[in-house]
Amino acid sequence: MSSITTCPGIPDLAENRDNAPAVDTVQVEQLYSVYSHELKAFLQANTRSDELVEVMMQDIYLKLIGIPDLSVIQNPSAYLNRLANNLLIDHCRQQQRHRNCIIEQAADDIDYADLSPSPIEQIHYHQLLQAYQLALLELPAPVQQVVRLFHIDGLSQRDIARKLGKSVSWVEKSITKALVHCRPRLDDFDY
Repeated sequence: MSSITTCPGIPDLAENRDNAPAVDTVQVEQLYSVYSHELKAFLQANTRSDELVEVMMQDIYLKLIGIPDLSVIQNPSAYLNRLANNLLIDHCRQQQRHRNCIIEQAADDIDYADLSPSPIEQIHYHQLLQAYQLALLELPAPVQQVVRLFHIDGLSQRDIARKLGKSVSWVEKSITKALVHCRPRLDDFDY
């Protein structure tokens, strides 16, 4: 029969050769050698891994060996390029599944922290707000209104100018005046 020794648990391929049509290994070798350089270049450009390229080239060779009659391949270049592309797609899908598993595992491992401020931080921010409000009360009413419209209501400087019937320059100067006035009064606070 065959001079190749078999390993326990692994089927002997020589037994199946009797039932399957004979593969012309010379034809496979010729076809493989003609296109192997082109296929390697394609795979290398898309994987940048010599090891992965070798594995894929072995897969291509094994697929060729599995075809009993190579004459059915009408366009060998297109067939082999499609085969290489399909192997790349399979590899990418496998990598994506692996990444998704890692991401899901990482998401499960994250201990979501409580982002609300601690009681001490709440007191600090409350005191800061009070100091800011007191400093604003020292300013003229129109400047207070500009600060409220800009920082609290979120209006643009142009919208504030339009609403108050003032120039954009006046609004800018009012905001600057408020900042210059409030800053030294809030210097004792850490932000």
